[in-house]
Amino acid sequence: MSNFPAKEPRLDRWVSEVTGEQVEELSGISATQPYTSDGPWLSSTGLELLTQLAERHRLGRFDLQGNPTAVRDLVEADVITEKGKLTDEGEFLLSPLRATRAVVSLSAQYGRHSSGLRIHMGDSGALITAGRSHHSLLEQDAGTSNQDSSRVDEGSAQLEMVENEAVPEMIGRWIGLGPAWSIEMVPEQLPVATLESRFVDDMTAAPAEADDRFLRMWHEPWVVFTLSMEPGDFRAGLVNAGAAGFYSYGGIDADRAALQATPSGALWDMLVTETERTLLQ
Repeated sequence: MSNFPAKEPRLDRWVSEVTGEQVEELSGISATQPYTSDGPWLSSTGLELLTQLAERHRLGRFDLQGNPTAVRDLVEADVITEKGKLTDEGEFLLSPLRATRAVVSLSAQYGRHSSGLRIHMGDSGALITAGRSHHSLLEQDAGTSNQDSSRVDEGSAQLEMVENEAVPEMIGRWIGLGPAWSIEMVPEQLPVATLESRFVDDMTAAPAEADDRFLRMWHEPWVVFTLSMEPGDFRAGLVNAGAAGFYSYGGIDADRAALQATPSGALWDMLVTETERTLLQ
């Protein structure tokens, strides 16, 4: 047994002062669990060709001649041969597109940047086409991304094949879900115009009645997500507000919107429950 005492966890001083309890700093944990994939990146044109291949087994002459860069990417990804025929790997990769049981769609917005995630779930597994994740969008804006920007534009996506059971985890990593102290705040309703402005402009003024908890969340970097699942009509609006955690948003009426703290555990349970429910419909 060591003679040295265990190192005390670093405290979140702001949350500790607000709650009156000593609580551990959690804000850096999600950054250690980012969405990662070894799968190939495809341009928007490459993704269009991939969708076409789901309906046939090879590319035609005009596709091969008219899209040389996209074709090269598909060849390098071992999806097609030099002559445009699907490989065995390509046939397996496209099986969820050909026999889809459920589709998960996510759009992401970080200021003026956007991205998306789409997952087709089938009996053979789930095909993920993933644009820049939460962490990658932040790194891109800060100029610290290690991804080749010449190959990763806002229409590009990375391919990954996983088991259906892994889908909630992949979604969680992509949106930057991690432990956080989600704290109720005032107000929990605000004008739709104010919220929509904040989605794209972090200089948007907060509501006059905002308390300190609201202001902390308001001034964190926001990545805004819209999540949907089919079949069914599941929809959710989410904001990853950095150290302040996640918030759910939605319209109350034409002029007012709700914005409420959403604990990480509750969000994780929702991802698991709704993906399972959608897959079983």
